[in-house]
Amino acid sequence: MIPTKQHWEKAWMGQDEANAFDHFHGKTLEEAEDMIHDHSEYYCEDFWWMPEIPFRFYCSAFKKYLTSPRSKDNCYAANSFIVLIEHLLEYKYDWIEDSWQSIAYVLNRLADHQDFYNYLTKPGKFRKSVDRIMARQAIKKGSAGP
Repeated sequence: MIPTKQHWEKAWMGQDEANAFDHFHGKTLEEAEDMIHDHSEYYCEDFWWMPEIPFRFYCSAFKKYLTSPRSKDNCYAANSFIVLIEHLLEYKYDWIEDSWQSIAYVLNRLADHQDFYNYLTKPGKFRKSVDRIMARQAIKKGSAGP
């Protein structure tokens, strides 16, 4: 279900939050995926400013995009996802805990196929970042208890 205005929790009251709201509110997953594909430099940052329910909804479009052939050569979107998940793991772990399996799949795909995303920095940069995230996730999961 597309998040309603209530799900956005008055996000329009802050500038960055308002931009995320203006860009994504009312969009389908397909529309969100197209937005990320067409202008990832413009829309990937919005994920940092979304409230939980819209984030959970639209993150599935982000993951789908990154695992599709459409994301070829989009190093910006790939790197943005890695940095976003690293941040969420530290500050909003409960937002991603229940979807960790699909997130880990995407992270490992990014790390294993860095060249697909045309990342022109050191080889293995994605893998190093993803391994750091996986190690932190293991610590978080271990500290959560049974």
